[in-house]
Amino acid sequence: MVSVSSKNHSMPDRAYRCFSWAGAYAPILMLFFAILLIGGLSRALLVAWQFDRVVETSVWPSIFFHGLRVDLIMAGMAVAPLVLLLPILGHRFSWTAWKRVTGLWALVVIFGFLFMELSTPTFITEYDTRPNRLFIEYLNYPKEVLSMLWEGYLPTVATGVFLCVSLTAVFAWLMRPWLREATPGRYGRAILVWPIVVLAVFMSIRSTTGHRPANPAMFALTSDALVNSLIINSTWSVAFAIYNLKHEADASARYGDMEMADMLAEVKSAPWLSGSDFTSRQFPTLHHQTPVQQKPRPLNLVIVLEESLGATFVESLGGTPVTPRLEALKESGWWFENLYATGTRSVQTSPVGR
Repeated sequence: MVSVSSKNHSMPDRAYRCFSWAGAYAPILMLFFAILLIGGLSRALLVAWQFDRVVETSVWPSIFFHGLRVDLIMAGMAVAPLVLLLPILGHRFSWTAWKRVTGLWALVVIFGFLFMELSTPTFITEYDTRPNRLFIEYLNYPKEVLSMLWEGYLPTVATGVFLCVSLTAVFAWLMRPWLREATPGRYGRAILVWPIVVLAVFMSIRSTTGHRPANPAMFALTSDALVNSLIINSTWSVAFAIYNLKHEADASARYGDMEMADMLAEVKSAPWLSGSDFTSRQFPTLHHQTPVQQKPRPLNLVIVLEESLGATFVESLGGTPVTPRLEALKESGWWFENLYATGTRSVQTSPVGR
């Protein structure tokens, strides 16, 4: 490997000297440590932002240790393809191809990792956790998602995109000395240490000597779901959710098929519906129920439930004051601030409400 000239004192050259000794492994090390740096810095900023909740947990001093384990998993996954390709492309006959492959792969990975971390604060504001399976499921509704981002988060999105592109450009700038390397290092030495590198990457990804490899449940150390999500990184959280979606598809296939007539017959056979008349064809389960206890007048109770109304538009929940009627109702009734939906996305109910 041709070392960087001592006469060149630019920042990329000085940074590259830390990895130039590794020969063909230099871009792999650069990408590996870049993932650790970005993941650790992002976690530190998120912990500082949510410190009032983090400090209430008993494990908060060890968040960064466990977070480093998770970042090592992600860094190992990021460099694994390059490690496997090195014996094929890491010699002098394909040196140009190796530089292009490693450079392009590193930029794509860094851009994706930065994108997920920069998306995290907005996702936490909306869902009180890092990006997870919802981040993927909402992609099935691009119109609704893009409309929400445009109307409610345009400055945030613009800032995030700018930072993502800018920081990726900085990483590309730091990799310039690698792309200028004229000759590879000793191919024999690179192949000699290759099994050790493969083992190290495997151990980094697995992160445990147990029967099963590490998964996000291993890092759920507190009763606060947000704090648990701060321990991991967003890219791994979403990647693991994508991996688990195939298991959910297999689970749904276990349910058998049933004709509509059989389903209605099953519902109507319930003991508490015995003797009920179902007279509507449009609504086949519509029926009248007589209360067990008769009251002189009906209960004076009205439940107001707003569908697809985010907290960012409700003043009492810290949002923009654009719901004065709702605020007025709050003053003369009960106001629930901590409700949880049993479904995964409200957009599925939109056609029903039209």
